[in-house]
Amino acid sequence: MKGFKTLIFNGLIVAAGALLPYLAGIDWTEYVSPTMAVIVAGTINIGLRFVTTTAAGRAE
Repeated sequence: MKGFKTLIFNGLIVAAGALLPYLAGIDWTEYVSPTMAVIVAGTINIGLRFVTTTAAGRAE
């Protein structure tokens, strides 16, 4: 079955695009230490940067 890995990768990108904004809105200090919350939030924001298409700070 050719293209199977491509379909999985694209499905993961779509899922990440839907999941990352939700994860960015969570108050992580309720679940982990404040230091770890900063790391988690930073990682999520880096992930958001990869799935967005506009330049940082611009609406379009």
